[in-house]
Amino acid sequence: MKTTTNIILVSIMIIFFTSCGYKNEIWSEINNLEFETNELEIIEEQDWIIEEIQKEIENITKNTTKDIYNINYIINWEEILLQEGKYSENIPNSSAKNTVNIFTIYTGADLNNDAENDTIVLLSQSLWGTGIFYYVAVVESGIHEWQSSNTIFIWDRISPNNIEYIDEKIIINYTKRYPWEWFTETTSVWASKILSFENNELKEFPFEKLTQQTAEKLAQDKWGYNFESNVENITVHILDGQDQIWYVEMIEEWLKDDSVDSIKKIMKVHFVNGEWKIWAELLTQFTCKEWRGQQEFAESFCL
Repeated sequence: MKTTTNIILVSIMIIFFTSCGYKNEIWSEINNLEFETNELEIIEEQDWIIEEIQKEIENITKNTTKDIYNINYIINWEEILLQEGKYSENIPNSSAKNTVNIFTIYTGADLNNDAENDTIVLLSQSLWGTGIFYYVAVVESGIHEWQSSNTIFIWDRISPNNIEYIDEKIIINYTKRYPWEWFTETTSVWASKILSFENNELKEFPFEKLTQQTAEKLAQDKWGYNFESNVENITVHILDGQDQIWYVEMIEEWLKDDSVDSIKKIMKVHFVNGEWKIWAELLTQFTCKEWRGQQEFAESFCL
């Protein structure tokens, strides 16, 4: 019984001191114990076990080290465990993979007012090969250290630029395409996702929503429209609206004209100083009467 107790005690001491990096101190502590001569000889002869335990603990420590590159992030209500900033998993019944990577980080913001900088993490996810989706999360210092907040979806098929922290707002800057552009086009439209962080939760910063009634008024102010004898139908649409970028489209159909059949116009609007304002007219396209030019909307004039 005494032999078993001693061996168990020695094993615990070996594991503890080895994990703390005090391998040389192990034997001095072991010598303070009361052993029968043959027990100590057995332990001394098995010095190799210390090295094996040391290797095992180093492996365990490496695999359980917690930092922003080795913790769980929640994406679409699913916990994703990153290892060295990466995650990859085969999608069942498919050759595609679900991969998640840390795209970039920002460490210059004290988000929880503990006088220590926290980390804003931008994650990229590739799924089904349909494009890259971007999410943002916060990893706090202090009481929630190495624990990710919820994630907020930024957008897909964009080009992230940088992260800023201004006036207690997290700002994710990126470029994207116009709603009417193909994904083969280069991203060129500057946009920003603005977030707030409180009580370990990320939230989108509220902003004014463009209503259909306001869109119609803006279209009328810009282009003027009424059902005169030369236009049979006019429709107004709101495009996009993602991250405070709004586009208003007006289509005049079935013009009583020799060459032009329809006209499509698009303008960019934004909300500033408590009111909606027209930012710029971006596009004018035409469809033509038969034999007078293009049958799909294009910028070319009809013949």
